[in-house]
Amino acid sequence: MPDNTLDLFRSLVSTQVAIPVAAMNVLVAKIQESKAATWMELELELRNAIALLKSAQDEDLGGRTNISLTSGCDLFMKYVTRAFSMENLEFSACKKEVIRLERVKPFLDAGIPTKFIRDSAVGVIMEEVDLCLVGAEGVAENGGIINEIGTYQIALVANALRRPFYVAVESYKFSRMYPLSQKDTLAMTRSRRSTTTTATAASSSSSSSSSSSSSPTSSPSPDTTTTSALTVDLPAVDFTPANFITLMFTDLGVLTPAAVSDELIRLYAQ
Repeated sequence: MPDNTLDLFRSLVSTQVAIPVAAMNVLVAKIQESKAATWMELELELRNAIALLKSAQDEDLGGRTNISLTSGCDLFMKYVTRAFSMENLEFSACKKEVIRLERVKPFLDAGIPTKFIRDSAVGVIMEEVDLCLVGAEGVAENGGIINEIGTYQIALVANALRRPFYVAVESYKFSRMYPLSQKDTLAMTRSRRSTTTTATAASSSSSSSSSSSSSPTSSPSPDTTTTSALTVDLPAVDFTPANFITLMFTDLGVLTPAAVSDELIRLYAQ
C-alpha cells in the first residue's frame, strides 16, 4: 500500500494551514489508519511518517521554512509518549485519546486560541473560565438538552461555581420529548451500551460443625467455583435539566429554556 503521508501534507499546506498544524493532522491520520497492536509498532510508524515529513522540499512547504515542522512533530511525539499514563491505560484507549484531539482542528484552523481539557479535569479548570458554551443533539419540551455524555457534569460544575451555561442549537432539534431523569433519556434515545466481562475463580472452603451438632464427624466441603461479572456501562448521551441552562442561542433568537415549550406549541398548532 503506497504511503500517502507527503501527499496529505502537501494538500493541507496548499490550503494555507500552518505547517505544524498540517504535520499534526497528518500524524493523527496515521494513527487513525494504523493497524498497530502495540505502542512500539505505532511509535515506529509515527517516526517513519515524521522522517518523511522532515524530508519535505521547499515546494512541499509552500515557500515556508521547516523549522516549525520539526518543532510541531517533536511536540506531537512528546504529547503522545508522555501525556498518557501508559502504565494505566490500554493501548487502544491511548489511541482513541489522541484521535479525540482532531476535534480542536476547526478552532486551530480559524486561529482561535484553544486548550484541550480532559473530561475528568472540568472541575479543576472551571474556575478559570468565564462561561460555558455547548451544542445539543436535541432539546426536550421542558427546556433541558440531550447531548454527548459529559455535558451534564459540565453544567453541574458551572452551576456550583456560578458560571453561565449557554447552549447553541438549531430550532429543528426541538423535540416533544419530556424526560424526567437520566434513565428516561437513555430509554428514549436508546443510547445505552454495556459490556460484561466474567471472571471465574476457584475457592476451597470447609464446613465446621457447631458444638450442638448431632453429626459425629465433619468433612470438608468440595471446592467451589465463584463467578463474578464486571459490567461496563457506556451511555452515549446525558440529559441536562433546564434549571442549569442560562440561555439558548437559536435561529429563532435568544431563548430561555422555558420558551422551548412555547415554540413547540406554536409550531405544532399551525
